[in-house]
Amino acid sequence: MAIGDPTGADLTSGTTDGDTLPQVGSWEEREITLTPYALTSGTTYAIVVRAPSASPGDDIHWILETPSAVSGQLFDSDDSGVTWTGSPTYDAWYKTKATGVEKDINTPAGEGSYDNFSAIEWRAQTFVASSSYTVTSIILKMQRFSFAAPGTVTVGIRVVEGAPAPPYGGWSLDEGWHLDQSAAAEIEGEGVLELDFFSVVRPFADLEIVGTLDITVDLQCSVFLDLLRLLPLKFHQPESKHEIFVEFVREVELEMGIWQTSVRDMVKLSNPNIVTSRTYLNHLAELIGLELPPEDDSTEDEIRRSIAQAIDWYKVKGTYESLSILSLIQQFTVNLFDMYTDDYVSFLLTDWFVGEEDENPEGLDSTYYKSPHFGVEIVLNRTYSVGTSTGSGSGDSGGSGTSIYLWQAAYLDNLHAAVEQTRPVHTVPHYILLLSPTTDEFGNVVEVSGDIQTRVLSDWQVSSSYFDESPPWRFDDADENFDASVEAFIKSIDTWVLGTGSNDISSSGWTVDSPAITGSIDLEDIVISQEEVTFSFIVPKATVQKGITELGLYTSTDNLVLGSTFPVLDKDGRVELRVVVTVQKKNLSS
Repeated sequence: MAIGDPTGADLTSGTTDGDTLPQVGSWEEREITLTPYALTSGTTYAIVVRAPSASPGDDIHWILETPSAVSGQLFDSDDSGVTWTGSPTYDAWYKTKATGVEKDINTPAGEGSYDNFSAIEWRAQTFVASSSYTVTSIILKMQRFSFAAPGTVTVGIRVVEGAPAPPYGGWSLDEGWHLDQSAAAEIEGEGVLELDFFSVVRPFADLEIVGTLDITVDLQCSVFLDLLRLLPLKFHQPESKHEIFVEFVREVELEMGIWQTSVRDMVKLSNPNIVTSRTYLNHLAELIGLELPPEDDSTEDEIRRSIAQAIDWYKVKGTYESLSILSLIQQFTVNLFDMYTDDYVSFLLTDWFVGEEDENPEGLDSTYYKSPHFGVEIVLNRTYSVGTSTGSGSGDSGGSGTSIYLWQAAYLDNLHAAVEQTRPVHTVPHYILLLSPTTDEFGNVVEVSGDIQTRVLSDWQVSSSYFDESPPWRFDDADENFDASVEAFIKSIDTWVLGTGSNDISSSGWTVDSPAITGSIDLEDIVISQEEVTFSFIVPKATVQKGITELGLYTSTDNLVLGSTFPVLDKDGRVELRVVVTVQKKNLSS
């Protein structure tokens, strides 16, 4: 077999039904699907076509042309591919495709010349892969002889004589953990084997040798290079006098391939899931300014995840989204607010707002502007068990030796440190605790998340009256008119008291057991709607109080009309305490 002839078995192949090809007079560009196979740039391959089940005369015609600008030529075989004869004056029509994308193409415009094949008459067309790609199909322009029934047409790709074997393409996972057998090669090497052993010799006894053996293999991977194809054909002949030079070229191919592999794999050094050195992981973290925890406090997998997620984290760093993530990590529910001001002394909390130029959130006139301050409001909706109570207040008992807390000052430390690391340098965070007691106006004790229990007391005036209630309405009574309103009563609730007592909210005659701090409720902070009434007030940063466990709302005549109890709340000077009391107008007992 001569250099350049198709040889070996099909690297990949596919079939089509020759009986469905058009008869003489028209042509079809028939696409044949192949088993995907990786072709290597610069390597010569042969497209081999045959119809082995066809009878002589059931010919298939394949469009030809005089030699084109592409590399390759037509080959004929009259013995089912055992021997081949080249036809340098012709090239056949073909297209190779990789997942729908055309790659190597030879498509002559004319239709006057063709070659025919059937039975033992096979045809082949060689081509040089223009790039490295995975071939998935081939298109051939063909027709069948009139009334012919050639049956199945097989199209395959083979190597050519003198071309290098296909390069090793990686682990063959579908065949087990070993190299592809078709691309395997025997590797020879030399080395020194050192064996340390200890022996004991006893007469008339077996000799036992105990030893240890350590073997280290340095495996270097190389990109496949074929430099020999750049040399004249005389260097390709077996048993030529140039064997030493050819061996030198092959060695250069290997060394250059190793260099190219190293260059190609440099990008992998930035992938924390690939590099193997713990020290190099630390270098990757330093490149992006990521401070890793001490090695004793984290596993290698945790460090890899931290580095891999760092870039995504940097993309949201300094945004409200990043603050939400930090809060979730600390297991806090938070509300985040813009803060507007008209004097840079007092600030109003608003939801994040984007509008037109000179446009402000609803309710704020043009004298207000958005400040670099922002609010981080922590919702008090969970409890914490600690071993001992702290401060002057005593926590609710959570069992022997434990106390239940709604909030301790130290809980803010980690969140505060995290926010300081991620916030933009010109911004100012304001930390707020949100206490949200909720009840109805029917005297029920209503409990919400955080073990916060609330009820209205006997002096509360129900805002909704009904014709069928008892006692019945008396229209001539000066104290009960048909259009009577309790708005005046609601607006008379103008004082709040926080205490440190421990009375049961469900007990009759409940009062604030141990008043600690007090303040007033502004009229604009009382909101009356058809469904509910809300009272809001803020305990400023400057007020420090530990052990808060109770709340009472009073009218201007000092009547206690609403009470609430909750686990211990310690307030320090870093946070404001915002209290929003909601009284529903519907019965919440069911």
